[in-house]
Amino acid sequence: MPLFKLSSQGRASELEPSGFKTESELQQFIETNLQILFGLRHIATRPTIRGLIPDTIAYDEMTRAPVIIEYKLGGQSATEQGVEYLQLLHDRKADFMLLLQQKLGKELQVEWDNSKVMFIERNYTKRQQSTLSLGLPFELWRYSLYSGIFEIEQLPPPETQIPLASVAKAGKIPKTLKVYGAETYSVVGHQSKIRNEAAREAFQTLRSFTLNLDTRVIETPKKSFIGYSMGRKFAEIVPQAKAVLLYLNMNKDDLENSVIRRTSETAGKLPIEDVSQLGRWATGNSRIKITNNDQAILATALIEHSYAMNSYHRSDSGRE
Repeated sequence: MPLFKLSSQGRASELEPSGFKTESELQQFIETNLQILFGLRHIATRPTIRGLIPDTIAYDEMTRAPVIIEYKLGGQSATEQGVEYLQLLHDRKADFMLLLQQKLGKELQVEWDNSKVMFIERNYTKRQQSTLSLGLPFELWRYSLYSGIFEIEQLPPPETQIPLASVAKAGKIPKTLKVYGAETYSVVGHQSKIRNEAAREAFQTLRSFTLNLDTRVIETPKKSFIGYSMGRKFAEIVPQAKAVLLYLNMNKDDLENSVIRRTSETAGKLPIEDVSQLGRWATGNSRIKITNNDQAILATALIEHSYAMNSYHRSDSGRE
């Protein structure tokens, strides 16, 4: 999508896209801005682990998992290298744990099945994009660089995802994943857990509303929840037999005491729990147990607020 600069006279002139000269220049920029771009903590730059040298090791505090980031300037397939790194994450957990503890200085509970490999590149070929159809825990991010302007977006992931353990079991050749019948996570699979009709209706309301916030919202099924993000994560849904648990990447106090009247009034009508200090499958700090569609409709106001506060795009949801 072209970008235009407006002059003081109201005339538009198209900005010419550029690029980073080297992968190391791109890497330095991303690592400097890991927190603001992706909400990740930088752990290590080009460490050597069992003869392999990942570009960047990061840590996602929301999913409690390590992340490998690779940078490409074009023309290279991500599949073989990505699977190799996933295998490395599975086989050398002690090495990754040591790197995490050296940087963060504390004991960590790591959710290894939430690990992923991110690729950051200016453009992707059809063949490279087809990598996503395998359902591997890959993320392909496409960036554009203009004069003083940096834009980045994630390519939509598939509807099903294969967990790290299944990738490691299948081996390093992606085609064998289907041969071995690897376990997959899907929205349909999560939805099938809901036995109560009212809870199923509530789930559909929450999911439909969240996906319709923006065409760029990414839906990612994980082992125990379905995550929603646009640059950063803003909501997760955990389907249960008779209810739906909604997790928001917001503090309970920020929801209840929001200066936005619609948010604070809605928060006062729903049973919001502070789960920031509790062990949990999903990653948000606030949890709402929803059992019917009326509660789901109310909760959409809080989802919209979390989206506005956490996504790259700051929406107009903050207006009265």
